[in-house]
Amino acid sequence: MLRLCHDQFHGFIKKQRIKVSDLKQILASGIGQIEAAQTVHELDDVRVQFLGQKGTVTLQLKQLGQLPPEQRKTAGQEINQIKQQL
Repeated sequence: MLRLCHDQFHGFIKKQRIKVSDLKQILASGIGQIEAAQTVHELDDVRVQFLGQKGTVTLQLKQLGQLPPEQRKTAGQEINQIKQQL
């Protein structure tokens, strides 16, 4: 169940630039999965999915270099807020 969501975002990240609406979707999905986690193991799986080395949020941070310089600061702040909230 968790992999499907991650794979969808992973495909998006490879093809598109960062969009605020997608960042909000990532946050909503992460919060939903955190709330649904019933064990520590499930909670850790969510952490890895979003914040791990190949996690959704981490991959978003890696995309910052592809943005025009004037958009990087704002996008970086948005992504870091999501990272803190998760």
